[in-house]
Formats: sequence, structure tokens, C-alpha cells
Amino acid sequence: MKGYRPGDIILAPFRLGNSTYSRPLVIIRVADDENLHVCPFTSRCPSDVPALECSIHHFKKGGLDLFEDSYILIHEVGTIHKKSIRTKKGTLEPDYFRTVLERVHLEL
Repeated sequence: MKGYRPGDIILAPFRLGNSTYSRPLVIIRVADDENLHVCPFTSRCPSDVPALECSIHHFKKGGLDLFEDSYILIHEVGTIHKKSIRTKKGTLEPDYFRTVLERVHLEL
């Protein structure tokens, strides 16, 4: 699959805690032709780990199928294979995506 870029929001299986299931992920970096570095979204505000609030206003295109804000878990950077992507949900606004990258780098 081609055409995925940093800042895109995709839906793909991702292991978080003891569970693996399809969830929204923001692409942080294209690692190579086959793999992407991503951070997952959650619908609940975590109290014990760093996260960034994300609303529909932070999207350049598309969005998530939620009525409330969601949160990007900036401490949970993982790698997924491009073939595991189920669909693209949208793209973050460039300014907001820069904020995400700055926070992810602070946490690495």
C-alpha cells in the first residue's frame, strides 16, 4: 500500500497492554517501504501516562467516529506493517502534527 504519510490517521491492529485490536493510530514516521512508526489513540483521558488531547478541529481531513475528544498516547510509539492497515481515517492539521512530533520526541 502506498500513499501513507506522517500525520495520517489509520485504523490497524495494535497491541496496547495485554490486548491487540484495531484502533486509530497516527503515523509518526515512515520507517521503510514496509513499516510505519505510530502512536495509538484512546477515547479515555489517561491519568498516569503522557497524552495529547485531539479533537475534530485538529484534523485537516477526515476524523474519528467519536462524539467526544480523543487522546494520542505519545509514550506508546510502536511499529506496524503497512499491510495491516484497514483504512485511512484522516490527516492531522500540520501545526498540530508538529506539536505531536515535538511531544513524542520529548518522551523517547
